[in-house]
Amino acid sequence: MIKFFRKIRQNLLKENRFSKYLIYALGEIVLVVIGILIALSLNNRNEQRKNHENFLLELDIAFNRALLLSAQIPSFINNENREILWIDSLLAHPESFKLEALPVILHRLNSYSLPSLDELIHLKIKDEVYNKNDLEQQLLINDINLFINGFSSNEKTINKYWGNDNAFGDKLTEWGIPRITAADYTIDDIDISYENHSPYTSHHYDIIKDKLDDQDFYDALIMLRSSKRSLVGLINQISNRITAFQERLSQYYPDVGSKVLSLGIIGSSLPEGWEQSVPLKYDDELTQWTRTLELKEGEVKFRANNNWVRNWGGNGFPKGTLTNYGANITVEPGVYLVKVDLIENTYKFQKLEE
Repeated sequence: MIKFFRKIRQNLLKENRFSKYLIYALGEIVLVVIGILIALSLNNRNEQRKNHENFLLELDIAFNRALLLSAQIPSFINNENREILWIDSLLAHPESFKLEALPVILHRLNSYSLPSLDELIHLKIKDEVYNKNDLEQQLLINDINLFINGFSSNEKTINKYWGNDNAFGDKLTEWGIPRITAADYTIDDIDISYENHSPYTSHHYDIIKDKLDDQDFYDALIMLRSSKRSLVGLINQISNRITAFQERLSQYYPDVGSKVLSLGIIGSSLPEGWEQSVPLKYDDELTQWTRTLELKEGEVKFRANNNWVRNWGGNGFPKGTLTNYGANITVEPGVYLVKVDLIENTYKFQKLEE
């Protein structure tokens, strides 16, 4: 192509047609400039497309953070409401408790079930991924910042009023009732069983029996109940704010939260056990998540984004159909190429030669 244009220029010069040569050269320059502008335009469009995809990815991350906390909220509320019921029973019918259980129950009342809002407070959409000339995106960013300020205010309130064990625990220590760790006992409603033997003696039980009729003890329980009721109210407020935050993200991006940003395998067949997912790698050609793993006899599940908000069990081994929140997959020992297909909703443990 370049030789062709060069030949045209040379012929024009040989024929002394300078005016046509100049017009032609000028036209060639214009074509080059147009080509450069088109290339720049395409590059800008590609850059904008990439930035928009990254912007949506940031929204996915934000939504999943909120989703994970939202899934934890009911357990916080249930714990506090259960302890409020304990206090009500202690105030009205203390005899309904076994004396042997009271030291543990009283110390349990000394703590609070507190949500951590750090993941939402430190949320920040990167400046380079959103278009500051896009009014809709700018309004969304402003709303996200307002939500972050709200979560930050909630966190400050939690730390101010419930950040430490309450004064009720100080009274227990003052009375000489020692505290034991959660690993030393199990609790079922109001029944306590100790792992080894009870660290409490008849002396401790006598102290508690005396305090049950004490006005100071009664007043301390009333204050504790009020504190826990206020905390439940705040947690409900946080829950409503999380829901509104998710709805605002969904308003802009209806498919938010649907992406699987990462997929892992977790379970007793792995060295990490049920504590931490082992990440799988996405294969673009297979459109599957894969990894070679040595597994011991046990059970596994698959979960997205290293949390339990989205997880899958299965109906067989070494292959089967993925089931949302399904049963654990029983695994036989061996070295396997694990393949998970979220499009076809299948999984396969392909055993490798040892």
